[in-house]
Amino acid sequence: MKFSNTSKISLIFLVGFMILGFSAIASAGWIDDEAACLCQRADMNDDGIVDFADFSLLAFKYTSTDCNETNTWCEGADVNRDGMVEDPDFDLFKTFYGDTCAAGSEETCDIDICAQADINEDGTVGFADFSILAFKYNSNDCNETNFWCDRADITQNGSVDDDDFQFLVAYYGETCVSPNSCLCAMADINSDGVVTGADYTVWAVQ
Repeated sequence: MKFSNTSKISLIFLVGFMILGFSAIASAGWIDDEAACLCQRADMNDDGIVDFADFSLLAFKYTSTDCNETNTWCEGADVNRDGMVEDPDFDLFKTFYGDTCAAGSEETCDIDICAQADINEDGTVGFADFSILAFKYNSNDCNETNFWCDRADITQNGSVDDDDFQFLVAYYGETCVSPNSCLCAMADINSDGVVTGADYTVWAVQ
């Protein structure tokens, strides 16, 4: 396989060697089903642990742009299933590095991480999302009641911190397919299928 950007491939290998023992993003921030799914995706060789063997596969497939179900998402290296092996996949791998996952592949989950980083739900992760995150930064009381601090708590670990910033940076400039279904359903307080002023009214009187 020929890489279109060999200098970047060398860089990712270098970075990998420098940070093995990775200062990983706390995967405990994800709610249980999301964490289990993403951990299994980051475990690309399905041996039950996210380790250097998975990193090697990701580095080998880095810059691939033809990932799909037919080639099992570039042998699993396309962790976020967006058709390409790139920086966001590396960030997700780093998140779960060293974690033990349930052995075996997990293809049934449907997690749109890009949509979670699209805080204002306009379809693109951009400066407007960064502004919201910056305004909410260091908030420590995020939960379902306050919509996880108005969606700035991307990892849903209860606080708006560096973990959320790293995920926003990983997806900055990306166009997201749709709002996150889990968060959207959470905001639809009256369960009528749409988030409107009626939901705000219910929330305001609680």
